[in-house]
Amino acid sequence: MDGDAAKTKRDLRRETTRETILQIAGDMFLAEGFAGTSMSAIAARLGGSKGTLYNYFESKEELLEAFVRESCTNFWENVFSFAGDDVGVRELLTNVGEAFLRQLDDGVIRFVRVLIGESSRIPELTRVFWETGPQAKARLLAERLERARVRGEFDAPDCQLAARQFLGLILGQFYFERLLNLSSTADTAAVRAEIAASVDLFLKAYPPAGKR
Repeated sequence: MDGDAAKTKRDLRRETTRETILQIAGDMFLAEGFAGTSMSAIAARLGGSKGTLYNYFESKEELLEAFVRESCTNFWENVFSFAGDDVGVRELLTNVGEAFLRQLDDGVIRFVRVLIGESSRIPELTRVFWETGPQAKARLLAERLERARVRGEFDAPDCQLAARQFLGLILGQFYFERLLNLSSTADTAAVRAEIAASVDLFLKAYPPAGKR
């Protein structure tokens, strides 16, 4: 038991250190960009040596990939935490859409810019981002839409496709204005109006069976 307890404590310390490294590296990637951030600078901020970093990540590229993976997971978990359990399809889509736009803070926008900037040099990042973020959450949304379809709230021949289409709808004006630095904030009322229009359009495309 003592050996197991010691191993658990070591595992917890290692996981805590790993999370601290990711937090520090992520902050530096967002502030300085990938090229402007060195393993030496990350180690100095951490208060250790580069050797400590290499015990957890073999390269700066691997560290960036881990940051991308964790950031995508956290972003979409936050979005879907507002979805609600077993709510109607309109409420589900409205909650997801509004939560998505509310999450588009400066940190998220800088994250996307770093990802775009490095995607041609480190194409693996694009795959990690896609699989961990949009693709995974499209599957989650499709599962919720399938429940709504079974309840007769709307009708789509392919809920996976419908989920991808809705996520495409909410990647609209506000997202690209923030990404291109054309605006710094999105008015709450404007966000709600934008999402309401997107939900209306989506549900008009997929009305309940018998109401087409």
